[in-house]
Amino acid sequence: MTKPGRLVLAGEPFWIKEPPQEYLELEKMRFEDFSTHHGNALIGEEKGLALLYAVVSGHDDWDRYEGLQWYAAAEYARSHPGDPDLPYITGRVSRSRESYLRWGHACLGWALYLFRKP
Repeated sequence: MTKPGRLVLAGEPFWIKEPPQEYLELEKMRFEDFSTHHGNALIGEEKGLALLYAVVSGHDDWDRYEGLQWYAAAEYARSHPGDPDLPYITGRVSRSRESYLRWGHACLGWALYLFRKP
């Protein structure tokens, strides 16, 4: 993976709490697709890496990330009304927005994990 003494930075989602089945189905996810915050740290350690630092995005960070995607899709739709893929794009963004606001905001987090290979 990397040479001894070098750093590995991983960004990973994690479950804040168990998500409702509706959320998983709508997003075509499985609970097993992600771990917990603690579980993510353990995955690196199980690979022989030493965890040096972890930083978790806050709800404001997630909201900004998601909201900018909605905005970008809306701007794209406005400026490219003839795109044949527009119904797919706007449908996917609409479903994603609904599932995030309804469930994802409360269930799914994201963090950066900094490891060192001993």
